[in-house]
Amino acid sequence: MKKINKTNQTSMQKGFSLIELMVVLVIIGVLTAIVISQFAKASQRGKISETVSLIGSIQSAVNDITQANSHAIINEASLIGSNRLPSKYIEGTKLYTPFGTELTTLTSPSGKDYTIQFASASKLACENLSNAALMADAVSISIGGTALVGNTMNQTAVKQHCDELASNSDYELSFTFRK
Repeated sequence: MKKINKTNQTSMQKGFSLIELMVVLVIIGVLTAIVISQFAKASQRGKISETVSLIGSIQSAVNDITQANSHAIINEASLIGSNRLPSKYIEGTKLYTPFGTELTTLTSPSGKDYTIQFASASKLACENLSNAALMADAVSISIGGTALVGNTMNQTAVKQHCDELASNSDYELSFTFRK
């Protein structure tokens, strides 16, 4: 039988091979991508919750404004003047969402309704904010220019319209409420 030389065998196994190092680096890269993805989703969910809270603050401000004057015009100036909105969303005479996009409000021509418009919203924000507006008794919801009113305004329709526009990174979103 042939004798194995142990000194040659141990000298060849001193470190990791290039392939082993590359496999470890690929695994670290994949794990990093997963962590970053989850962090981004958590961050967006937090901003969505803040935006839902901001909509509630706007509704409270509108209630205060219209109790004093039922024909009052609802716009950024009247909302800022009500002192009911968190200051972190106010910059001069403009309102901003937690996402950093401009938020505008306007009163309908009849004076009975007011609309909150978001310059842009992601698919996840679209679904969550629209469903929050449904629960807050919105009169209509407009997703990317398509208005949902009456019987067409439900969670299924919201999901469908948000999904249809998912290829666009961001699109306009607006909610109309009764004063």
